[in-house]
Amino acid sequence: MLNTLNCYLPTLTNLEFSKLYIYEPTSIFNLISYNPQLTSLSLTYAYLNQNSLNLILSLMSLKYFKITYAFYENPMQELNLISNSSIKHFNLTCKISFSILIPLLNSLINLKTLEISGYRWHALNLIFSNFNNFIDRIELNNKYRLARSLDDLVPTSCFKEIMYRKVCTYDWYTIGSFEGFKNWKVSSVSEDGKEYLLVHK
Repeated sequence: MLNTLNCYLPTLTNLEFSKLYIYEPTSIFNLISYNPQLTSLSLTYAYLNQNSLNLILSLMSLKYFKITYAFYENPMQELNLISNSSIKHFNLTCKISFSILIPLLNSLINLKTLEISGYRWHALNLIFSNFNNFIDRIELNNKYRLARSLDDLVPTSCFKEIMYRKVCTYDWYTIGSFEGFKNWKVSSVSEDGKEYLLVHK
């Protein structure tokens, strides 16, 4: 399989590993690192460690990065990740230890959109209170009600737009009552045939 990928990787721009268990990540990530044109990378059931994450971050052509159901080596170890200035959209659809997630987010120095799922409000607050970068939009794919201490959810000055998906519609119009959002605009937007809530400055 790796030999087959090796033939095609130099010309690929979009690569997705779905339901692929990578027990020796270095070999596959080394192949990825030889592709100067890769702009989108999605990993499902991927085994990650500091070396493989740094190989991904070294891809200066990469614009979109998604992690789903990842496995980690020594999740409590301190990570020393390099900075990536090209990744603009990071989509996280699984829970990651804060000791991994915070260094990874802070390594994406030019991140514009953060799409995140599965975290409760108090966990999101912990994430953003340690988030050093300023981004344009955060997209929250949560089913939890917005009325749960929205003021404390994020340092709102870090974001220009916040999109909420999978929230109860009767919560949409309560945002203006929260202190941190009184000067923000609330509107609905349609994407993929569905309506979402957009809060923007």
